[in-house]
Amino acid sequence: MDKPTYFALRDSAEIIYSLENGDYYNFTQIISHQRLGESFSFEQEFAKDLKGLEFLGLLKLLPENYNFLNFHPNEVRITEEGEKIAERLAKGRQLIFRPKGTSRTSIFVACAFGYEEIDKLFEDHLAPSCRLVGYEPIRVDIAEPTQTITELIMTSITEAECVIADLTHARPSVYFEVGYAIGLGIPILLTGRKDHYHGTDDKTRIHFDLEQYKISFWSINTDGKFVWNKGMNPKDRLAALIPNPKKSAKSKAG
Repeated sequence: MDKPTYFALRDSAEIIYSLENGDYYNFTQIISHQRLGESFSFEQEFAKDLKGLEFLGLLKLLPENYNFLNFHPNEVRITEEGEKIAERLAKGRQLIFRPKGTSRTSIFVACAFGYEEIDKLFEDHLAPSCRLVGYEPIRVDIAEPTQTITELIMTSITEAECVIADLTHARPSVYFEVGYAIGLGIPILLTGRKDHYHGTDDKTRIHFDLEQYKISFWSINTDGKFVWNKGMNPKDRLAALIPNPKKSAKSKAG
């Protein structure tokens, strides 16, 4: 007899979609046709699958100590993340699982590389603002990757609580990272050098497709300090975007 088969990722997503839409018939069909094997315990393996989806933060089992023999889909609640997965599945989109909110510890920072002013922006404003709300800023050019740079970017964005993107110098990679975050429904905070907003140089001007978003513009005064419009510095905006910080932090950000 062949070894028992197990749910693939798409099967698990199909379960979520069936539960979300109250399709009890499809739900039972998915379960019943997957299980074969001489020593297979349907009850135990089914319970493992549901518990696994709960662990991922996609389902909530009610009651917590449910009885499989009396189980019904009404005893399952779809979490917010589970609903997103169901929606993506319904649209035929690729499934990407994010860590549960309590497990997310970073904020991804997208920006141009190789500019002294951008490095200073990151060090003096963006990174401290992240730490004030209890998250560690991730910037790929100063990370030590164990994978390709593209894989690192996509993984880091997927695992981040939100994304901060500075649009100065109109780097294509930054626009890619913003688009990827928007596609995943991850909150974004945009910043940019003030003279790049309606600049005459097409190579640096902020593209029109992001002009509709709220952007915090900055400039540098004669003393070398960053100047932001009132209420638009990243510290204030990030505090509003993440109203429940993970911890208090002793960082100065402006």
